[in-house]
Order: sequence, then C-alpha cells, then structure tokens
Amino acid sequence: MTKHSVAVLVAACLVGSCGGTERGSEIRVVDGVKQKTVEGFGGVIAERYENSEEWWAPEVRPREGAPNVIVFLLDDVGFAQIGSFGGLIETPNIDRLAANGLRYNNFHTTALCSPSRASLTR
Repeated sequence: MTKHSVAVLVAACLVGSCGGTERGSEIRVVDGVKQKTVEGFGGVIAERYENSEEWWAPEVRPREGAPNVIVFLLDDVGFAQIGSFGGLIETPNIDRLAANGLRYNNFHTTALCSPSRASLTR
C-alpha cells in the first residue's frame, strides 16, 4: 500500500498582475528574421514556424523513494469551491485523493500570483 499526500493550495491572481515581459529573453534579427530566445529554452521562437527551432526539455524523474505529492494551485478560488474542504461544488476526484492523504489549509498568498507560483518551483 502506498501513501498518498495531497496538498491543495488556494491562491488568487489579480487581473493584469500575472502578465509581463519575460526575464532572460532576447529578441534579435538573424538574416532578416526576427527571433526570440528565452533563458532556459534551447530552441528558437520566430515569427514563422519554418524559422523556429523546436526543443524538448530533458524528462525530470523523481529520485527512488521520493514522496508521492500532488499540488493543486488554483487561481481565484476559495474554500467554498472545493468539496473536500466543505465547499458546495462537488469535486469527487479531488475528494478521493484528499481522503487518502493530507490536507493543508493554512496557505497565505500575496496580492500577486507570481511570488506564490515561484515558491513552488524547484
């Protein structure tokens, strides 16, 4: 029998606060073709498909014996929307996962969604 851990995070994103210019990106013109490179992306983004270069990130696998954790990051919702926290909307699949794991309900977010999302990256 495997143990399941489920963390349900509730975060809010204000309209207009989640967009913006990407850091680490560069736009350049090569042979008359506008191309964009983004830090951490090995391909090239161009205005036309034939001038772009695809790239696939290497598959990241968990280490042997790593905990089995699922994180749900939801924008613009509260406890009233999730059935496993007593909400009115039925969420049977989330309820089933939560019934066999842990539920965390003391998550605090900022007025911007980006710091909350950034805290979940590795």
